[in-house]
Amino acid sequence: MSTKENLHAGHRERMIDKLLKNPDSFLEHELLEVLLYSVLPRVDTNPIAHRLLRSFGSLKNLFTATKEQLISVEGIGKKAASQILLFGALFRNVSKNLTTEEVENFYSFSTYKQTLLDYFKNLEVEQFLIVLLDKRYRVLNKLRFVDHKRDRVTANIPEIAKAFVINKPTYAIIAHNHVSDDLTPSKEDDFATGKLNVLCAVHGVTLLDHVIVGKTDALSYFMENRLQEIKNKLNVEKLMMGEL
Repeated sequence: MSTKENLHAGHRERMIDKLLKNPDSFLEHELLEVLLYSVLPRVDTNPIAHRLLRSFGSLKNLFTATKEQLISVEGIGKKAASQILLFGALFRNVSKNLTTEEVENFYSFSTYKQTLLDYFKNLEVEQFLIVLLDKRYRVLNKLRFVDHKRDRVTANIPEIAKAFVINKPTYAIIAHNHVSDDLTPSKEDDFATGKLNVLCAVHGVTLLDHVIVGKTDALSYFMENRLQEIKNKLNVEKLMMGEL
């Protein structure tokens, strides 16, 4: 086996390991790259994945494309087109069987991860960010809070409540960075998550996630199931019953 083939095989193995460990960490082109492995075993599928996204603009458009549209893209033949058509059919079948509640509660950490990594990457102090979204997950507003202290930041609760009233969001995502690059949530992080979840609930807003961002990676309370645990422990109903 040539050096080039060894490198190619090693890259695929690393991508498969990454997929098995954390599939939601994948970017769109990486998902497509791995999707094509089985039908293009000796081809570098990374540039093909990029071409597909450039041609169709989004995964949604790609998975609703016709065979003729797919094979018009360089590197896509009958087998690769059939693989993409198969996954498109699977997604549509699953979508038809989702309840309204399941559709409304859809949230993909991978959609927001890279955006948050890019936003926080050059910051030398902790900053708190809250993103307000409408029912279609479109951004309505972003609120940023900075205390100019390296290791902590405090969100302004009255300002957030005012933003809820003005923007009338359906969902919210909160995020802050750890300049130490240690993504381990602190007790203060957990408490802030619970407090902001109660604030969201009072205003009819669903808190989708709290993301802790480091220099090269991020931790999702949603993906770790930590968010649901906090919601169960600290919620409006218990607050009203005097159980907190």
